[in-house]
Amino acid sequence: MRRGHSAFVLALGLSLAACGGLRYRTLVPAPPETLDGGWKRIGLETPPLEQAPDELRALGPRQWVRTSYTRAASIVRVDLFGMPSDTSAFEARQKWRSQPGALAFHKGGVLAVCSSETEPVRQLIEFSQTLERAWPSAR
Repeated sequence: MRRGHSAFVLALGLSLAACGGLRYRTLVPAPPETLDGGWKRIGLETPPLEQAPDELRALGPRQWVRTSYTRAASIVRVDLFGMPSDTSAFEARQKWRSQPGALAFHKGGVLAVCSSETEPVRQLIEFSQTLERAWPSAR
C-alpha cells in the first residue's frame, strides 16, 4: 500500500511540474522570415525580461523576442513583447514613449517596436506597416 501511495505522489508531482511549464508557453509567434520589399529576417533571440524597458516591465510582459531585418545596407531591429492580453498590449502601445528612429504598433497581445539607425522615418513607417500586415495571428 505504501509503495502504491508513493507512486501516486510521484505521478502527481510530475504532472504538476509539467503543468507548471504552461506559463512559459510562447506568446509571440515567430516573426516572418521574409517580408515584401526584399526584407530578410536575421537572428532571433529572447532577451531576459528583467532587461526590458521600465515602462513596459511595469505592465508585465510574459515574453520578449528580438530580431532584425535587413535589405541591402538597411537594418531594422524589431523588439516584440508578448503581453498578458490584447488590452495590456494596447495599453503598452499607449504608454510607449516615441523615440527618434523608432515606432511601435500592437497586434493582438503583442507590442512590436521597430527601430533603425539607417532608415529615414518614412521608410521605417513603411517597414512597420509591412511587418504588421505580414504578422501571424498571436495565440
